[in-house]
Amino acid sequence: MVYINLLPVKEIKQKVQARQQVFLFSFVFVGLIACLVVAGIIHAGIVSGLETDIADLQKEKKRYNEVIKQIQEIEAQKKTLQTRIDIITNLSKESDLTVRVMDEVASATPSDRVWLTSFSQQGGRLALSGMALDNRTVAAFMDSLKASPWVVDVNLASSTQTKQGNIDLKTFSINCVVAPPAADETQTVK
Repeated sequence: MVYINLLPVKEIKQKVQARQQVFLFSFVFVGLIACLVVAGIIHAGIVSGLETDIADLQKEKKRYNEVIKQIQEIEAQKKTLQTRIDIITNLSKESDLTVRVMDEVASATPSDRVWLTSFSQQGGRLALSGMALDNRTVAAFMDSLKASPWVVDVNLASSTQTKQGNIDLKTFSINCVVAPPAADETQTVK
């Protein structure tokens, strides 16, 4: 006996397979969408965290800018103070130079033959005026000044004959250049 199956089995199998494929495709599609949503949420969280970090860094930068501004103000004050210290140091050196030069001039001046009437120092320039008994005394005084390690250059600016009471005297003006001696000379002077 022959049985004939009139039921459309092939068509049913095809429909079942098509449903399974649609279901599988839908499941994969929903899974893919879910993965994309999760990845989007994760990236949104990362972006939000980075934006927060950027905002914090901007605040920190502003704070550091204030510190940098304070540092620049302190450096400007330091520069001003250093300039003042340099000025004071130079004045101290110049006053020491003046004291030394006055001592050298006093040592070089013969007290019974030369009388100084003017002593003027401006920086490294020294101008002396005075009276002496004769030209030889003025020359000896200039030689004594030249022998000093603190007096570099001695030039006679003028010399004239004058009368003081009954005595003929020579009035003179001497210009000098003064400078501290080299280190090895100051040790021998002291």
